[in-house]
Amino acid sequence: MIYQSKLRAKFMSSNSALFFNMLTLDRLDFITGRNYYDSGSGLTQGTAIASSQVRSLVNWALGDIYQTFDTSGSVLSSGDQYPEFVFQFKEDFAATHFAFGNHNISSQSDGCEIYSSFNGVLWEKVPQISVTSDEDTIISPTAQLTTDKYWKIVFKNVQPEFKIGLFSFVKKVEIPHLSASLTTIFEDASESSTKAAYGNNYHLSQYVQSFDNLNIKLDNLTRPYIDANAKDILKGIKDPFIFDYDTEGVDIYEKKAAYCLPVGKQQGVKINSNHLYSIQIKTQARSW
Repeated sequence: MIYQSKLRAKFMSSNSALFFNMLTLDRLDFITGRNYYDSGSGLTQGTAIASSQVRSLVNWALGDIYQTFDTSGSVLSSGDQYPEFVFQFKEDFAATHFAFGNHNISSQSDGCEIYSSFNGVLWEKVPQISVTSDEDTIISPTAQLTTDKYWKIVFKNVQPEFKIGLFSFVKKVEIPHLSASLTTIFEDASESSTKAAYGNNYHLSQYVQSFDNLNIKLDNLTRPYIDANAKDILKGIKDPFIFDYDTEGVDIYEKKAAYCLPVGKQQGVKINSNHLYSIQIKTQARSW
């Protein structure tokens, strides 16, 4: 991924949203992973997935990538591979959206299935999880709101090049009005680098990745919108988050998703002379 030629873009606010990571220490008890395999007579439990591989799946550091066949010395059973990850929350959790980043689910597997359970033993499939062919970030809403303490995701018949840079439960906040300055991504220029640390996520580490400045300003917000969403926004932007948007500018109209690191102290909510509100979010961001 390369960064070049900054431009001012107009965002289609009706299709833009912020997605905040819900896999945080204050919500989770544990995450476990296990490989299942199908040798022709149904799925059979195989080896445990190493903790380093589990971290690679859910770590919001872009350098970490989960790869089933990169097992760090462990051995996979022969047959089709079905890696499974189980998430136990501290309390019943209502999952509404899921994020997949930097992946090749569509070309290197038969997709995925998500299940929920009240006890971690009896599982019910969550219906109509849609995974598109887009190999950047995917935000997939569930067909209905389900609240349970245990959740799991199963990736089906993964192939040797299968990878996922991120899987996470996320909370969506719609954006009614905004403006932002962003960088267009090309494939023939050099990258710039920066380092930043983050806290509160399930796995803590540091980045050495390619980012550029992205300032997101939510404009002309009403009091009801602030009452309903400001608390979630101001809490969510303390940690890395996903900015999902449509752009309409100079020779460009695209659906994009940016991975955002908060920068410095955020300014909070401001009010103007027309008694409307704004929230400015300073980030360093990159595409997947």
